[in-house]
Amino acid sequence: MIKTLFLVRHGLINSNLDGHYAGRSEEDLNEAGRAQAKALARKLAKTPVDIIYSSPLPRARSTADILAGRHRTAIRILEDLSEIDFGLWQGLHADEIAARWQALWRQWRADPSAIKLPGGESFQQVQTRALRAFNTVITSGSGMRAAIVSHDSIIKIIIAHVLGVPASIYRSIRIDNASCSVIQFDDARPVVAVLNDTSYLTP
Repeated sequence: MIKTLFLVRHGLINSNLDGHYAGRSEEDLNEAGRAQAKALARKLAKTPVDIIYSSPLPRARSTADILAGRHRTAIRILEDLSEIDFGLWQGLHADEIAARWQALWRQWRADPSAIKLPGGESFQQVQTRALRAFNTVITSGSGMRAAIVSHDSIIKIIIAHVLGVPASIYRSIRIDNASCSVIQFDDARPVVAVLNDTSYLTP
């Protein structure tokens, strides 16, 4: 049974900087993102991690590879940890999305928990697979400490679930690039012990 679970958001990509929605694109870490992942690997160097579960997208897999290299840890790819399928929004700038889908954009920015993205997933679909992945990881029996390397949407959904709060709290949770949040299990009850730690990153 997993006792400690690290929730890691992938390092920085160019789309995070210029306001485009990368979605499920093949965009990989930029130079800063790789440096962030290396800083996190150094932070966790003295903490044994038995297995790493990663989103299949390159930016998450590259982050996981850097962590695994430091720990000599196996990586297991879980499709359920992938980013939201943004459909028609993928690759577009936030300003263009706001102009073309005004009402939907306002809902997305206020409370996305009931949203269905045009040509993409509904929030409910994302929530279902994120929690399925979470349950897969915590019942895997693959050691005492595991890490999930994924995306802000997946991590926020898992954290809201552990806190026992509705998904409408989504916009009240901040998950930065290369951040590490920690869930600990005490008598099988999950507790959010650390949220969005970036103390190891250069400002």
